[in-house]
Amino acid sequence: MSYLDSNILYTFQELALSLDEIFGRLPVVGNMANALDSIFLPRGSKSEEKKQQAMDIIVTRQKEIETTGELNPLLIFPEGLTTNGKHLLEFR
Repeated sequence: MSYLDSNILYTFQELALSLDEIFGRLPVVGNMANALDSIFLPRGSKSEEKKQQAMDIIVTRQKEIETTGELNPLLIFPEGLTTNGKHLLEFR
């Protein structure tokens, strides 16, 4: 997936994005992401606590979307390495 994918998909439907929490601290990007109802996730950590925190944020948001219908649908791109150059890696 490229950095343009979310922009192209947004032209078809207003979508909230799942972004690394660092983007929420950036002045312009953070404001734009908040306007789209995006969520900010702790990423890049192997900590089980951080992974569970990210899952909790996603589950809470999905429940809000289904209950109120007032938030933009959430777009989540799976991330991670796919190959080491010799074979496919296990999805994280």
